[in-house]
Amino acid sequence: MIPERADRIRLVLLDYFMPGMDAACCARELCSVASPSIIVLCTAAADPAERAAEIGLSRWLAKPFELHALENLVREAATQHRESPRKAVPQS
Repeated sequence: MIPERADRIRLVLLDYFMPGMDAACCARELCSVASPSIIVLCTAAADPAERAAEIGLSRWLAKPFELHALENLVREAATQHRESPRKAVPQS
């Protein structure tokens, strides 16, 4: 389902610990269909930047996080979407 709708993905908040799934595997799968710049690792690790780098991501959100940090990520994703070139939609 994700590959068919990859153009609709604006922001991914990826938790490091997920039941039944490895964060590194999930990050690789997501990066295969979406820009790694929109994937943000959420972690309570002592060094969140290092933890993100371990799985190939450059963006992270340290837990617990302040609401304004999450709001900023969402605003940034919306701004990037508005500023990115639009694909032409075929006319029927």
